[in-house]
Amino acid sequence: MHAQSSDIDHLTDEQVLGLCYAVPSEAWDKEESPTGMLPHITSGIVAKSMLIPVDGMPSEALILNLVHEATNIPVPQVRRVVTSHFKAVILMDYIPGARLSDVWHELSLFRKIRVAMTLRSYILQLRSIRHPRALIPGPMASGNRAMTCWSPRIFGTMIESRGPFASYDDLSSFFNTRQTMSLGASSELENFDDSSHLVLVHHDLNMRNIILGDDGQIWLIDWGWSGFYPPWWEYVSMKKQAEKNWAFMVLFIPFICDPFFRQDMWLKRMRRC
Repeated sequence: MHAQSSDIDHLTDEQVLGLCYAVPSEAWDKEESPTGMLPHITSGIVAKSMLIPVDGMPSEALILNLVHEATNIPVPQVRRVVTSHFKAVILMDYIPGARLSDVWHELSLFRKIRVAMTLRSYILQLRSIRHPRALIPGPMASGNRAMTCWSPRIFGTMIESRGPFASYDDLSSFFNTRQTMSLGASSELENFDDSSHLVLVHHDLNMRNIILGDDGQIWLIDWGWSGFYPPWWEYVSMKKQAEKNWAFMVLFIPFICDPFFRQDMWLKRMRRC
């Protein structure tokens, strides 16, 4: 799936950091970048910067490595993680191709269905991963340390992060308590759906993060919000983004992620109050 070597393999960390320092500051922010993409430090390598986690290894790098090893999902290969001035930089392969958001309107119905079928297979592979961190909601980390959960699609845009939650029970209790605060106590109210075990969720599966590669494969990029969450969170997150920007894609999401209509309505009702 990936090249055996990269064009930074022969460089020292100091040389790699030198290439990073040469990148204009605005290019590090995808929202500010003219291309909306991560900056290149070489023709084949892009870089992503973030604050250094406590254990020194970003969750996104850990998850990319896990997905690369445990599934057949095409994802950028992490080539190195370097640190400097309280920042960690993930160096990963650049994936040549077109963002699905740019070409979706050009695809035939048959091709759109093929994309949906492929994405469903990816979701099923993610759910099949068994890992010790699947007992702790949120991003990956070394050991058993719980991490803050980032999810504006779930928690809302006012407070985009919550936690950390040491266990699935803690996550469920948080939402059930919020429901009681919003709607009052009632035996008729449904509780937070924790009937399925936590699974690996991409959590930002919008069309900008799906690449139709020049190699013919469908690639998933930008795993910054990924982690172990209830399986229905993928559905809610994907649907919320598609409703705003890609209405026709909404029709495929119940097939891609499974139809978690009831859980979606539960979350909407609780957040409206």
